[in-house]
Amino acid sequence: MRIFGLGLPELIIILVVILLIFGPGLFKKLNKQLKKTGEAAKKGIEAGSEAAGKKVDLDNVSKDDILDKVENLQDKMDVKLDEFNSEMDKVESESKQDDKPAAK
Repeated sequence: MRIFGLGLPELIIILVVILLIFGPGLFKKLNKQLKKTGEAAKKGIEAGSEAAGKKVDLDNVSKDDILDKVENLQDKMDVKLDEFNSEMDKVESESKQDDKPAAK
């Protein structure tokens, strides 16, 4: 695992130095903020699903269900992208034909 060209031992040393400088209080505050952020995101997703008329239970979502939905969305996007590309090819070929000078 490499992050910014640093290996795991270097990252651990950096983490220890930060802990020594700022103390464990910093990590407690960060942990509390991360929990609040996660809870707010969960509430936002649930409120959005209720507004859309669909019930989402984030506590009982399986990884396979999410992957299936993402794959279905990717397939739909691929079809739409293919349609768009074929339309663009038609427009480009028509514009090339229009740019050609008329034969005498």
